[in-house]
Amino acid sequence: MPIEYKVDLERHLIISTAGNRLTKEEFMDYIQQITSYRQTGVFDQLVDLSAVQEVDLPTTKILQSFVKIATRADKPNYVSKLAIVATSDLIFGLSRAYAAYRDLENSSTTKVAILKSLDAAVLFLEYPTKLD
Repeated sequence: MPIEYKVDLERHLIISTAGNRLTKEEFMDYIQQITSYRQTGVFDQLVDLSAVQEVDLPTTKILQSFVKIATRADKPNYVSKLAIVATSDLIFGLSRAYAAYRDLENSSTTKVAILKSLDAAVLFLEYPTKLD
């Protein structure tokens, strides 16, 4: 199942959810799709990977290419937030690797957090109410 997402224009937030299995191709398609929204303004993101049980293990080069594409949509002088919810050890570790590469990218203006719950993600994003 591809990553499903909805764009909350009022909150400037992209909320995304992955299914049971996640492939490199699905993740690349997702990054390219949401980049178009992020180029029109500053959006925070919540990516819920808690349902993912199977994943194609990406190589270092693939993770770095994901980061380069995502970083192109960052706005200079504006900090956005990306909260990734990962409950399995494997997905949490892969997400941490992605965050590390994102931190190393000089042009990145996105603050990334890898979290174990949606509640923690909402707190990180500083939204006063639960998300729909």
